[in-house]
Amino acid sequence: MNFGPRLKAWRLSKNLTQESLARKAGIPRPNLADIEAGRRDCTLKTLGRLAYALEMKPGELLDHSPHDETLLDRHQIDEIARSLVHPGPALPPELQLIQKDLLPVVRPILISAGVPLDSETPTQ
Repeated sequence: MNFGPRLKAWRLSKNLTQESLARKAGIPRPNLADIEAGRRDCTLKTLGRLAYALEMKPGELLDHSPHDETLLDRHQIDEIARSLVHPGPALPPELQLIQKDLLPVVRPILISAGVPLDSETPTQ
């Protein structure tokens, strides 16, 4: 996972808005939005500020995903699995990130198993 989506995942896992994280980190909100979208690189100074605001070490922010520690209940797992086969209503943002990580691995397995996929199943 690239840094921007990872940063966004951490922000969402801490239930922070872009505005609140930017304020806590002392950076402009548009800069944070650009970093999350991958339109702007993150300096070491900004990385330190963001990590401090998220109450974590910079290395943890760079190397780990909040999903590494996430335990999903069976309903969330079912929701992700169904969305991989039959797209429907948008998943919550934290589940979308997991779905995006799973799709490249699961899609070829489903196809080889003969599971019919809707043509609109998202691709990476």
